[in-house]
Formats: sequence, C-alpha cells, structure tokens
Amino acid sequence: MRTASLAVLDYAAKYREDLLYNRYQSGRDVIARYRAGPPYAYFVPQAQRDPVAAVELLRRLAFNGIRIDRLTRAVTHEGVRYPASTWVIPMDQEFAQLAREVLEVQSYPDLREYPKGPPEQPYDAAGWTLPYQMDVRVVEATQPLGPDVRAALEPVRGKALPWDADVADAAPFDTPPGVGFESNAVAAAIVPPPGRMRGSGAALLVDPAQNNAFRALNAAWDAGGRVRFVPASEGTPASYAITEIDGATRTRLVRDLALQARGGSARGTTLERPRLGLYRPWTASIDAGWTRWLLERYGFAFTSVRNADVHAGRLADRYDVLILPATYPSALMNGYARGTVPPRYAGGLGTEGIREIDAFVRAGGTLVCMNRTSDLCIEQLHLPAVDVVADVGRDEFFSSGSILEARVDTGHPVMAGMPERGKIFFDRSPVFTVTEDFEGSALAAYPDDGSPLLSGYLLGEGHLQGLAAALDVRHGKGHVILLGFRPQWRGQPFGTFRILFNAALFHGAVARAARGTEGFWTPPEEALETGQRSVADSGR
Repeated sequence: MRTASLAVLDYAAKYREDLLYNRYQSGRDVIARYRAGPPYAYFVPQAQRDPVAAVELLRRLAFNGIRIDRLTRAVTHEGVRYPASTWVIPMDQEFAQLAREVLEVQSYPDLREYPKGPPEQPYDAAGWTLPYQMDVRVVEATQPLGPDVRAALEPVRGKALPWDADVADAAPFDTPPGVGFESNAVAAAIVPPPGRMRGSGAALLVDPAQNNAFRALNAAWDAGGRVRFVPASEGTPASYAITEIDGATRTRLVRDLALQARGGSARGTTLERPRLGLYRPWTASIDAGWTRWLLERYGFAFTSVRNADVHAGRLADRYDVLILPATYPSALMNGYARGTVPPRYAGGLGTEGIREIDAFVRAGGTLVCMNRTSDLCIEQLHLPAVDVVADVGRDEFFSSGSILEARVDTGHPVMAGMPERGKIFFDRSPVFTVTEDFEGSALAAYPDDGSPLLSGYLLGEGHLQGLAAALDVRHGKGHVILLGFRPQWRGQPFGTFRILFNAALFHGAVARAARGTEGFWTPPEEALETGQRSVADSGR
C-alpha cells in the first residue's frame, strides 16, 4: 500500500499538466455530450412518499461533485408541471456521467459462459438504480430545457461546516452522524420540507412511509412515551400513534426529523418496545454489519446475540423478536470448524441452537429471516413453505443483484408504509409457495404474468410469476417472517428499510391480531402441488 501510494504521488508530480488537461478535456466532452443529446436533466420533486429519502439521494450526489439547481417558480417541461422548489440536475456539467450512472435503469447483457450455457455471473450487482432502491420519484428530461426553464433555475448552495467541526449530528433528519454531508456547500443546502403536524389531539400520528417515523418511535420510547399501531382502514393507511410525551418533545421530533405528521386520538393496538435481538455469527457477516448499522442509525434498542446466547436457551424470557442476517445457511449452522479458531468462536447455531429458536417462536416470539436465511428456517423449523427455485439450475433461472417489482399487501403490519407496487432488491433470493397446512399471510407476491424486472438481469421470469416474495408464517404461538429479498442491502434501499423496521416491531398484540388482506394472494395450483411434493420428498 505504501509503495502504491508513493507511486501515485510520483506519477502525479511528473505528469501533473497532462493529468489536469486530460481531466479538463473529459469534463468538456461530457458537457458537450449532454448538450447535444438526452438525458438533458433530471427533475426531483420535493413532494415524495418519504421527502427525506429524496434528500438522502441528492445529498450523496452533491457530495460527489454533482451540481444541483432549484426552481424559483413553477415551470412546465414535456407536458409536466413542476412546482417551485423542485430540484433539477442539469446534465451539461462535467461530472454528469455519475448522475446518469446511478439514476438510470441498468439493462445487464445476456452473457453466457458458453453457447446455450448458463449466464455469466455479474461480479457485483447487475442493477442498482437509486430512484428505485430509495423509492424516490425522479423524472428524466428527454428534451432540451427551454429558456423559460433555464431562467427559473438557481444553483443550490449553502454554508459548509468544517469537516472536523465538533457536532454530534449536524443534520438529524439524515443518516450520517456528526458533520456528515454538511461539510459540502451544495449538499448542506439540500434539505427536506420543514416538519409539520396537521390537526390536533392527544397522539402524534406518524406515517411509516417515512423512515424517520421509526426514529420518532424509538426516541419516544427513550423519553418514556407510549406507542400504538393503528391499522389501515377504509382507504386510510396504517400509522403509529405516539402518546405520553410532552409538547416540547413532540415539537422537537417533528422539527428535527422533518416529519409530515398528524395529531389525532390515541387509538389502535398498544405496541410495547420490543426486546430485540440481532444474531451475529462469529463467521464474518457483512449483512449483519449492515443490519446493525441501520438499527443503530434509526435508534432501535437491540442486543447482539451470539451462539452461546442462543444455546443458553429460554430465549422467550429475553427477546420478543430475533433477526437473522442474510448469509449462507451453512455458515449460520456450522460456523468455523473446531480446531481452526479459539473454542469460543467455533461452531454455529447447530441443532441445539435450532431447537432453542424453534421453542422461542412456538412460545410466541417473532423470527425475521432475510434472503437465503429463509431457506435455513424453512428446512430446520419444518415450516409449511417451499423455496421453488432452490434446486432450479442457473441455466433456467438466475438473477443476481437486480431490482424487481412485487405486489405488496399494505394491510399487513410488516408492510405498513409500502406502496402497493414495491421495488425489492433480489439477490439470488428464494421464491415461495406454501403447502396445504400453511397458516399465515403472504406479504408480497410477484405478478401473475409478465416480467417483474425493473433494473438488472432476470432469466426465467416464469419461475416467479404468481409466487410469493415474502411470507408471515404462523408457527406455534409465534411468527416467522420470511423476506425473499434484501431490504437493507448495503444500507442503500431506503424504500424497503421500513419492512425490516416493521418486522422488528412485529410482536405482542400487534402480531397476534395480524391477518393480512383477505384474497391478496392464492398460491398457483401447480406451485401448491410442487410444494406438497417437495415436503413429501424431504420427509417433513
């Protein structure tokens, strides 16, 4: 590393004029390209399902050198009316290619290892379109911006903080702590609409479509407040009701977190703060790290659960909800081989740990399984569900690191705040059907026909059609939440964070009362028969 660093410095010193001139030419060529052809700009309205998610997206772009403008008055472009304060990213700027790279849809090529062979596996993600991942409405301008639009633009620029300023959290509404994006003058000026509470009443009603609603819940619990879950009814989406906090705390939460909230009555089902455990295997788990970071940033109180904690038993006496990170089932079950590491780090959950987890769920606990961990739970807990693509060859079905669309049951508490058509990050994920003895609800399902692919690559769409992307499986007195995707992948998909958050709160009276929307999903008859055969073959 030292040698490489010195080599870079030496090269830059020797060829500084060439490097700078080449960089200038590159920027000049990018500007010329986007003056002559689309996309000419991207419009990002401030009115979003989660207004802070748009700010999170734009602040990241600004921090990486993208210049962003704001409309000083309403304009119409390509037949669409954009109100004043809409953000605009003109593409005739030197780093415009970065904006396009993360905002446009990726169409990964169909590359094969050999003729008629399986697809080549992408080195990393095949689709990463940020507007889809973050559930932010971004509109591409396919025609040049007219003089009237140009005249209405003003650069976004604020006052930057020194990167080493001594502040705990310069912008409480976004995810980075400390100075964060405030050290960049453009990013610092990108802020959400001011938080406000409409109406009056004893309760502060927050919408789970806004990720910061969960920060508010956790802060309220920290302050001694109470929380209720208010289910969706008659066209009114689900919400969480916060009570027993003083007026100053309520005002601070709404202001600091930029919440668009309502005042109302203290109704709904009482939701106690969950005793939350995150299982952390001794084998390295990036997914556990992402999950831990996300829970910490949104104020969740949780305990890291190790193998010894599971093997100690009586989990129901200590936890209400357990989260298993997305990793290979064998890594969770077996861990490090004995003799390769000090004894305390050897092994995994093993059959002993599975017995304890099974007892935990049957006693009324909630187990949250993400992506391939769902396969482990289905097999080891003998759940009435089947991953229908588990044994399908890569030459028939394959999708790695892509964004798909699924129907969502917004009437189920785990899906509160989601749109009816959700965008999920699919990464060699399971696809579910159920057996005849299934009790529970489908949380999300793929369309009955067509391709659900939005960005990336998908081979074999027929293996998804009509099947479930997520399930709530009743197991004894408890629940197993099977999420056939990665809701917190790399801390990027802000649009599905709320699924993990809702699942972390899914316990007690709220879980006992959950039924989902009647008629939301019925397993295809062929898939039901496949599930029955799979169970018979496995001996379950």
